[in-house]
Amino acid sequence: MFIKMNSRLDNVQERLEAALARIDNALKRRKSDDGLADRLKILTDEHLALRGQHRDISSRLDTAINRLQRVLKD
Repeated sequence: MFIKMNSRLDNVQERLEAALARIDNALKRRKSDDGLADRLKILTDEHLALRGQHRDISSRLDTAINRLQRVLKD
């Protein structure tokens, strides 16, 4: 009976260690996912800022081209 109980305790301990390892792995993945979410937010914000700058520059270039065309026609 003692051997049987010892075997059960070993099985329970192994299952517990495996469960803890799965929890640790899940927490590590979550932490790295959180980092990715933060990075994605930063990149999205940068992208929006660059789109705004692109629109401004494009508008200025269009204005400059139109002025040059008018000067060349005269």
